[in-house]
Amino acid sequence: MQTKSARAAGPGPAQRCEVDASDLRQLGVVHEILALLNDPRQGAKPIAELVRRLPVLEARVRRVHGRSARLDADRQPPSIAAALALIGNRGFEEILFELLEDLTVLHSSQER
Repeated sequence: MQTKSARAAGPGPAQRCEVDASDLRQLGVVHEILALLNDPRQGAKPIAELVRRLPVLEARVRRVHGRSARLDADRQPPSIAAALALIGNRGFEEILFELLEDLTVLHSSQER
């Protein structure tokens, strides 16, 4: 299932931006991320560790970061922690809520 907000930039698991049934089993990771976002003392690194556990979220973070930062073809993409720091908490929250919406739509379509 592909939603309006979940289009991948290219093939491969690292770039899979659309949700699938396997992502529904990872909701615990999303809950952990939300808990960290509620702690003002948390930095990007612990959140990045959790983002890496959910490939669809990592791909979406990289996609949004890629839109806001021009990278030379020969430069390596930044770490997830660096990408999160650059897009900021608000930008990351938008990505996370979009993902949650897509997971909700997927879950409801599977219940039918």
